[in-house]
Amino acid sequence: MTVKVAIAGIHGHGAHHVRQIASEPQLAEFTVAAVIDPRPLDPAAPVARDLAEHCGEVAQFESVEALLAARAEGRAEVDIVVLATPIPTHLPLAAQCLAAGVDVLLEKPPTVSLAEYEALERAAAASDAYLQIGFQSFGFHGLATVKRLIADGEIGSVQGIGGFGAWRREVSYYERAAWAGRRRLNGHDVVDGVITNPLAHCVAAALNIAGARAASDIEFVHLEQFHAHDIEADDTSTVVMRARGLRLAFGLTLCAGEQSPPEIVVHGETGRIVFRYTENTVELWRGETLESSSSGGYTELLANLAAVRSGEARALLADVGSVGGFMRVMEAVRTAPPVRPVPDAVVTWHGEGGDAHPVIAGIETAVRRVAYELITFEAQGLPWALPEGRVLGEQAGGAVVHNSGEGVPALLSPRPFLHPVTTPRGTVVSGVMAADHDWHLGFGLAIQDVDGNNLWGGRTCTAGEGYVWLPDHGRIDIDSSRPGDTWAYDLAWRGANGAALLRETRTVSVSHGADALVLRWRSRLVAAEGTDARGVGLGSPATDSRPGAGYGGFFARLALCDDIEVNAGDDAEATHVGEAECMGARTRWLRYAATARDGGRFALTFTQRGDDLLPWFVRASGYPGVGLSVAYAERRVVTADAPLVIAVDVAVADA
Repeated sequence: MTVKVAIAGIHGHGAHHVRQIASEPQLAEFTVAAVIDPRPLDPAAPVARDLAEHCGEVAQFESVEALLAARAEGRAEVDIVVLATPIPTHLPLAAQCLAAGVDVLLEKPPTVSLAEYEALERAAAASDAYLQIGFQSFGFHGLATVKRLIADGEIGSVQGIGGFGAWRREVSYYERAAWAGRRRLNGHDVVDGVITNPLAHCVAAALNIAGARAASDIEFVHLEQFHAHDIEADDTSTVVMRARGLRLAFGLTLCAGEQSPPEIVVHGETGRIVFRYTENTVELWRGETLESSSSGGYTELLANLAAVRSGEARALLADVGSVGGFMRVMEAVRTAPPVRPVPDAVVTWHGEGGDAHPVIAGIETAVRRVAYELITFEAQGLPWALPEGRVLGEQAGGAVVHNSGEGVPALLSPRPFLHPVTTPRGTVVSGVMAADHDWHLGFGLAIQDVDGNNLWGGRTCTAGEGYVWLPDHGRIDIDSSRPGDTWAYDLAWRGANGAALLRETRTVSVSHGADALVLRWRSRLVAAEGTDARGVGLGSPATDSRPGAGYGGFFARLALCDDIEVNAGDDAEATHVGEAECMGARTRWLRYAATARDGGRFALTFTQRGDDLLPWFVRASGYPGVGLSVAYAERRVVTADAPLVIAVDVAVADA
């Protein structure tokens, strides 16, 4: 039997569905019975010719409501409605069709907000009709191949999933419709950017692989959004998230010099899988060796929908419940701060008029690094991608940048930090939101247990349960700051309920020597007014339940590096050599030398200036980092009269 389809939005992406029905063998039994658009079709337009040649006489309706009324009166026969209309219209139009008992193929993204998505789910659940979401990548058989390779243990346990897309869009792409490249239009959310539209498949397919169907499967979402085009939305972005315990990271741009196939990279213990969904190919890699490759077929979403209607298939490939994880990302994009422009200095324009397109210098490499290293643009040290901050001790020869912590996800315990910290020759030595620990934020102050509140970020170490996600995350707010050669802050350490626990005064300064810069950090913390007279207790996983994990206090998360050497002492000679000996040592200084992944050799010398020497917390294996622990083995209590004072200098040199 012929499956009769009505297509709404025929002047836009709906024309693609006409071509598919006209040419795709899987859709040989389909025909376009009606089109829906308030504007009449130009008989000379390619889509009108396709309709006339392959579908014969086609009725046109001005609205979905008019089509449904004609169908109810027996004046129109329609089995499926394809909604390729502007994003803000998706919910009301889909709800009308579902209420009328008509099956729907709804283009992605399904709605503009998470609240609307939940309303769409309810409409689908209340209807006997089927609702398929237009994530075509879910129909590629390569997606099933990736899942099978993972299930068969071909790469061991999955460590993370990355993705990148390096595409190019001309000015004409954003001139095609009033909503193109807009976040809002006429008072309504639109949310049309690189993450949510052209490269949305990269994110959605990766979430499908991770099994993150529901919005609740996403633990947090962190965005970096930029535009080189003269638009409101983003054309170059990163998305970093935790989903079902996995780190996912995406680098996406429409400002590449040359367009290349997007890649989804599944990182495992023993190998990686590369899925190029536009080419439908899957590669299995062991290190730098390609072990196998395959290409798969494709199941058209309309064909799958019809097969489910007839009972020939058991389940929709992209049912509404399968894209809740993507909608959590969509919501993060919708509610994000304004998109930042890419500085003109790193953008080159090519072509003229509608064919003009911007190219961001080095962007192809940058988005690929996001996928293969699971890191942000900021972590790469890209100057144009750094959050707006202040360079401390501004002059040639190394730099330290202050970051307020605004925009850090709540589950990472937002707080001020320093990043990037660079050597005189420009090697970035600080790390931020590393793939191994999202909550590690450059050089800063953080404590896992502040009177039962997590001001370190991430999971909380809990006796008998290990590390678990708890709603106990606090934040460190800047109450006031006084810029100058020495940057001074007044800070409030707040618990999960927003109440102040600690008050901190902090000063940070930077000076430049002949071959190094020296960062001087001074902090004084006292119990906030209104806290219990017994003071505020500070703890660590070691004091709570995990011996040896005594981190928390001043902490310098370092960039990924190799060939690490660590030693420590009080005078000229080192008395402790290696990670094991330095861990927990109470010495005046500690030296950490390593080779950065970009090849630069660096050395950091940490020197305690206080009378009460704190124990060092050192990591060279697992991840690179150095800290001064305030609760290494025993809890510490801070009162108004018994402050915690941390004074440390860090010499940053090219070794």
